[in-house]
Amino acid sequence: MYYRVDDDTWETVVRRQIASLASFGRITRDGMALVGASSARAARIRAAYEIFAWLEQAFAAAPPLPSASRATPDPTHPDPTDPAR
Repeated sequence: MYYRVDDDTWETVVRRQIASLASFGRITRDGMALVGASSARAARIRAAYEIFAWLEQAFAAAPPLPSASRATPDPTHPDPTDPAR
């Protein structure tokens, strides 16, 4: 038995995770605005914000996805819909 997963599934999953991280970064920024960015109460929020801001920059600078490699069939995983199988 084989299960077939759409070719873009992992890309979709990762893009959604990145969007969630960016959303949490915005939440931490808003949290610092509420408690004061330089206050002692904001130290943990500020630390989280710095990590999420760094991640946002890293993802923005990342190279494009290797979409061409997904177009090449994997011979080790036969296509279950292929009638020649």
